Amino acid sequence: MKSQTLFARSAVAAWAALVAAGFAAWDRYDRTPGAAGTAPPHGRGPGVTAYLHPHCPCSRATVSELAALADGAGSGAVTVVFVLPPGTEPGWERGPALDAAGRLGLAVRCDAGGAEALADGAATSGHVVARDAAGRVAFAGGVTPARGRAGACPGRSAVAAVLAGGEPPVPDAPVFGCPLFSPACEREGPCRP
Repeated sequence: MKSQTLFARSAVAAWAALVAAGFAAWDRYDRTPGAAGTAPPHGRGPGVTAYLHPHCPCSRATVSELAALADGAGSGAVTVVFVLPPGTEPGWERGPALDAAGRLGLAVRCDAGGAEALADGAATSGHVVARDAAGRVAFAGGVTPARGRAGACPGRSAVAAVLAGGEPPVPDAPVFGCPLFSPACEREGPCRP
């Protein structure tokens, strides 16, 4: 009887350790940013432009954050650009993130081949560039605290400051999402750093 109890306790302890290790690995993955891009110092006029992979599950959190930031900022203040990697077929961009962006009232367009994203230094889905009234890049980076998670973070605060006409508290922040130029990001699968 004692050996069975000892075995049961050992099995429960091993299971709990595996679960804890799994959650730790998941959290570490969620907090691992994608490749950092470099936005040019000047460019188009003022406003916020976000570059998203249409099928990155993390894009939905970025769309949610952008919609909240755009609320009250004026029409056209925030634009979401869905990057279509070279070789993708027409209509490939359709999915939950594009639908959500349109439904939430964000300006939406597609960047076939990714030339615009490359010009703005975007490499990872969720890369946001915020330009001040003079067209100067005031912030470039992500607006979510981790992969697929909405919530307060330095990037969101920076974009809010730029939209309000102020100086951002930080010039950049990590971007969490799929590589923009990889069609391999699965519609329902996890992001691949």
